[in-house]
Amino acid sequence: GNVMYMADWVKRLDAFLQFNEEDILHDKGKVTAVIAKAFAEKEFEKFRVLQDRTYQSDFDRLVAETSADQTE
Repeated sequence: GNVMYMADWVKRLDAFLQFNEEDILHDKGKVTAVIAKAFAEKEFEKFRVLQDRTYQSDFDRLVAETSADQTE
């Protein structure tokens, strides 16, 4: 197969992002790791609440399917 070096991956990823009209960050940026982590945790909390509200366990799914089968 083809040998890929890190520089090759950088070029491919940059080309992919440009093709999809995404901005490419050429330096370290302005967001600190602490701010990025706090943002990620806040966004995950939003996701977790939604996931908890809509979660259906395998057992609950089986019970629902069994109940539906019995009503037919």
